[in-house]
Amino acid sequence: MTEELKFRADDGGSLQENWTDTASLLPVTEWASEIIGEGLAQMPYAGVVKSGGNLRRGNKKTHFLVSSVTTLTSLWATGVTSIRDNATYETPMDYSTLYIDPVEYRTMTPVAWETMDEIDMVNLKGDLQKNFAYLTGQKINHILYTAMDSTALDSAYDFQVAGNAIVYCDSNTAVDYDTGLSTDNVKSGIETLVGALYKPTDCILPPALYSDLFSESQFVNAAQYGSQNTAIIEGVIPRFMGVDFHLDQHMPDDNADKDVGFMIDKNYYMGMLVAKDGKMDYNNNYTSGEHEFYMTVKLGAKVLQDYAGVAFYS
Repeated sequence: MTEELKFRADDGGSLQENWTDTASLLPVTEWASEIIGEGLAQMPYAGVVKSGGNLRRGNKKTHFLVSSVTTLTSLWATGVTSIRDNATYETPMDYSTLYIDPVEYRTMTPVAWETMDEIDMVNLKGDLQKNFAYLTGQKINHILYTAMDSTALDSAYDFQVAGNAIVYCDSNTAVDYDTGLSTDNVKSGIETLVGALYKPTDCILPPALYSDLFSESQFVNAAQYGSQNTAIIEGVIPRFMGVDFHLDQHMPDDNADKDVGFMIDKNYYMGMLVAKDGKMDYNNNYTSGEHEFYMTVKLGAKVLQDYAGVAFYS
């Protein structure tokens, strides 16, 4: 955990008398569910998965039913041909079951005894809650992006392959944006997903690729229609060709330090399981003169249908 996220106070030996108020300690265990909700709200990718109906809240292994439906138009019969009697015209509906088994993750923030002497539990709760919500949001993001490839993100938070080789996107033709993302690249991504019979709904981009689109006249022009002038007033890209664009400042790049972006059909691409209830507790560590606040949360994610996502890479 980075130093700026820790609570520190000057060294000293003062006792923290406020901690004897046990009534103030009881709510600690109840903070966790609130914190998980705030963490989910902080990360755009998690919001996309949730709005697509594929984010479940649960503490145990959960399954998703993934359907595979034929799209061959030749299966339609004409005239008096009996569909029931001719296997050629039958339309199969096959389901495969995909399980997500959540893993429990833990983190800790220490609070010095001297800090407890100086502030009350109300202020402490507010600061701890913001801290843990941020850390929870980061962990949620990490799990989502890790699920896109068969190899875990490295210690530098990078995909260990180039964007065009991410396993659970490479069923489609990935889009090489060369030196800067353009509207032509966006159209290529849309065409790729539409060609696989999906409807592209959302595009998640890192800052560099997101900002590239402001130099594209088609995006700027789109922002000037009706109330969609957010690109000019707020610096937010509007919907373009039916796709919503999201800036994610915490996206990993690839092992060559190149930015990677994704376009998905949120209704089919990613599934995620987040605990209904997290756990929170504290430990009085007298050897360090700190109260250690612990947060645990169960998380898991998997790509449901590879063809519903495409990567932008350079």
